[in-house]
Amino acid sequence: MMNNIIRGYLMPHAPILIKEIGKGEEEKAQKTIDSMEEISQEIKELKPDTVVVITPHGNFFKDSISINLNKNLEGDFEQFGSKDIKLKFDNDLEVAEKIVNLAKKDSIEIYGFSKEKESSYRLNHKLDHGALVPLHFIAKEYNEFDVVHINYALFSGEKLYKFGKLIKSAFEKLNRKSIIIASGDLSHRLSKDSYNGYTSKGEIFDKKLLKQLENKEVNEIINFDKKLSEEAGECGLRSLQLALGAFSDLNIETKIYSYEGPFGVGYGCAKINVLEKNKDEYVELAKKTIEHYLKNNEKLKLPINLNTKEFYNKKAGTFVSLKKEGKLRGCIGTIFPVKERLGEEIIENAVSSAFRDPRFYPIKEEELDDLEYSVDVLEEPKEAKSKDELDPNKYGIIVTKGSKKGVLLPNLEGVDTVEKQLDIALRKAGINPDKNYKIEKFKVIRHKCN
Repeated sequence: MMNNIIRGYLMPHAPILIKEIGKGEEEKAQKTIDSMEEISQEIKELKPDTVVVITPHGNFFKDSISINLNKNLEGDFEQFGSKDIKLKFDNDLEVAEKIVNLAKKDSIEIYGFSKEKESSYRLNHKLDHGALVPLHFIAKEYNEFDVVHINYALFSGEKLYKFGKLIKSAFEKLNRKSIIIASGDLSHRLSKDSYNGYTSKGEIFDKKLLKQLENKEVNEIINFDKKLSEEAGECGLRSLQLALGAFSDLNIETKIYSYEGPFGVGYGCAKINVLEKNKDEYVELAKKTIEHYLKNNEKLKLPINLNTKEFYNKKAGTFVSLKKEGKLRGCIGTIFPVKERLGEEIIENAVSSAFRDPRFYPIKEEELDDLEYSVDVLEEPKEAKSKDELDPNKYGIIVTKGSKKGVLLPNLEGVDTVEKQLDIALRKAGINPDKNYKIEKFKVIRHKCN
């Protein structure tokens, strides 16, 4: 199925950035304005059918995402002293309603509101400034698009990311070319004259989040330090967490355009760009194996027409790992090959990871769209004479004492020291770290979804 989310942007939403409101003060944030204008030019060239704006400042509910179902979406800047600046867009109701239906089906709390819908809530049907400021810059360059207007809830990062996946699914089903705008300012506590007060944690939050985005550390953003974000007094993290879900399983690149905090508030402008996805045949084989097993209750036979010749003429141990929403969902493998062909080794371990890992219940069909796959092909282990030979980013390890054996793959999230790597492997094996034990190291070739 073709992906229709072609680009994402992080954009600030301070009304002072608009010339008619800033009245000269906006020049203190010229780097941000230049970036907003550059983004708007890019969107003009892309000519999207629909722009989704994720905002913190619309109709906000702690326990439910809200989505605007009014036919026309309009707003102005009257509360900021400029009632003459007005924006009006058509709502992409087909997409908005599809998102609502998908969320309800997936048991994610969502509230769709419109003037026509009776409600006991006192709702604002206009576009809020979190949506209006980015749209103002974009519409100056290009305005031939519909809008979907979403306000996030105080969900966990994982749940917001999951909702973002539903946005992606809706656009795929309805075949729209779309842009996602994560509207949000960073820390509101960067200087002593900030109206929210000052904390040194503000700058730490801003730099950490932008660095993670620049490095495409999606899991770290989804599971961002909640205490740090609260101390920073920000409003952009959840918009970004939700937006990132729309790019799940896609090959992306990111770019930070600019960052500054001239009014004690952090303004960050960034891009998430979708690259052409090169399918990895190792990952595809594991994926097809699991799908085939679910459908037919039998193992897939190794196809004879695959391009990767190693599948047929090489023997090697492999590990197949499955993740769901950034968390491990299954991992089984072999240190040494038990099958005659590498392709058969992958098929065997894919079935075991999905349906025989004793730590998890078997994969269900409704989970398939949420799974992320990786396949590790192991080189032959070599004995490590000392700990100095180890490197958790480069080598996996095998620890052995008698019949007890523990294995840990290299380059795992959170395993950044030799001591930590050994500790985990020894605990898995049930080996006393004070006893003598054998250490072997091995390299892997890792194949992942993206």
